[in-house]
Amino acid sequence: MFREAIEFNSAHIYISALPFAPKESLVYQIFYPLFRGIVNVETFGVDLQGDCKITAAAVSPDGRVVVFASNDCSVRMSKLGARNEMDTTLDHEGEVRSVAISPDGQLLATGSSDHTVRTWDVDKVELTVPAQRGHLGGIQAVAFSPDSTSLTSGSEDKTVRMWKVRIVSETLLGWVRKPVAQFLGFVWTTEKTGLAVRSLAYSPDGSLIAAGYSAGVTQILHASTGLQMRLFTADRDGNDLKSLIFPSKEQFIWVTSGQNILGVDLVKQSVALTATGHTAPVNMLAYSPGGRFVVSCADDATIRVWDAKTAKPYGRALRDHNGPVVSVGVSQDGRSLFSVGSDGTARAWDFAQVTSPVNQYRQPSLARLKSNDYEEGWLMESRRPLIWVPPQYRGCIEISLESRVVAAHWKHVAVTSKDDDLYFGENWTKCWRVDK
Repeated sequence: MFREAIEFNSAHIYISALPFAPKESLVYQIFYPLFRGIVNVETFGVDLQGDCKITAAAVSPDGRVVVFASNDCSVRMSKLGARNEMDTTLDHEGEVRSVAISPDGQLLATGSSDHTVRTWDVDKVELTVPAQRGHLGGIQAVAFSPDSTSLTSGSEDKTVRMWKVRIVSETLLGWVRKPVAQFLGFVWTTEKTGLAVRSLAYSPDGSLIAAGYSAGVTQILHASTGLQMRLFTADRDGNDLKSLIFPSKEQFIWVTSGQNILGVDLVKQSVALTATGHTAPVNMLAYSPGGRFVVSCADDATIRVWDAKTAKPYGRALRDHNGPVVSVGVSQDGRSLFSVGSDGTARAWDFAQVTSPVNQYRQPSLARLKSNDYEEGWLMESRRPLIWVPPQYRGCIEISLESRVVAAHWKHVAVTSKDDDLYFGENWTKCWRVDK
């Protein structure tokens, strides 16, 4: 694919081929060790047909299984090692709008527009019990308690329901078989607030449940009884609370607010922090183990990492999806960051690299490149071919508005920036790794 660029100038091994090279390729294996600043991204996913889109997704705590829910009434489960191979398809009778995997990794819960909540055995890939009915509207959110013994569902019928789940071990002729799930029935149902439920989250100790509604309303519930403890408007702009999370502090939550993210003090019932940077509605939030970072994904095809204490962006936006990013999550060991796009593609990022100081040294302003910025695949700079980009990436590449290459040779390169600082290296490796 990159032969033309490399024959034009051998330096394009580094600036054109390497950022897009598969890990199995010789280009990657030979040259990547010299470019540790490049964030390592693994790509996998499911094959979607026609107008099918991914509506929700979830990743198991160990990062082993990724679940894709789509608008064709199906749920696809794929293992990381399988790459583009689809392990199975689980069918609903309506569009699947929410999915969740239990913290112990054994159960998958799905909520659908068919008004049902279903649980599936992740390893056996089979329905554990018949579909649970009771809601009078489509299910918009499902969430497991931290100890995996309770499942909470939120619906367009303006109520939240809790279902008790028990994991038991079946025995056959004295042999203990694999644990399976049993539903013990629903525990409580909230009174209607007059608003549709959009998102749910448990506090770290499982004592509280936060419910996000349309019109920016947040409700805090007692997890054991369902009694309302607080009801207030978190988002004064009236946006639907599409996602919310509890960090390590019990009296603090993060909620989506259109293109922004709000840190809400539950005691004062007011916004304490605001994270801005996305250019389109935010779809999902997640936090890293220990709560140091908040991660977000949005319709602007980016994933962003934020400092949970200051709401400041940590590093540059991650851009490797070709469309809206619908789901994001961090593995329990903190090693991997996962993202899922509406087109069925998934990315596994090395979270240590994403949050490494190596990637924080410079934060230029960025602009998306459009197809008309290319001439036969080449990104032009002063009418000279600069970088050759594969067709599938030409709608989502970034270029700095504050710096530009002014001279380049296979051994030498010079880069100027807005403040007239000069960056120079005797070879490409040292140039791109230099710290300001």
